[in-house]
Amino acid sequence: MAKNIMKKVLSLGLGLSIVTTAAMAKLEKTDLKIGFIALTDCAPIVVAKEKGFFEKYGLNVHVAKEGGRMAWYPAKSDFWRV
Repeated sequence: MAKNIMKKVLSLGLGLSIVTTAAMAKLEKTDLKIGFIALTDCAPIVVAKEKGFFEKYGLNVHVAKEGGRMAWYPAKSDFWRV
């Protein structure tokens, strides 16, 4: 019984700690440019933009399709995916 109470107390403490940290956290950067090459593994980025997932979390994201590997370089974007 003591173990059960201890588990509940620790779970509650951990839960409160996570909630407090998340509530106090501030986004470091909200305006993002994401460049990608049109491949199927980059589709989730485009779908997330279209469905408003970024806006839901306070992010202003500009998604841009880049050229092939030779015409594209990481300096154009804040985040890049190859």
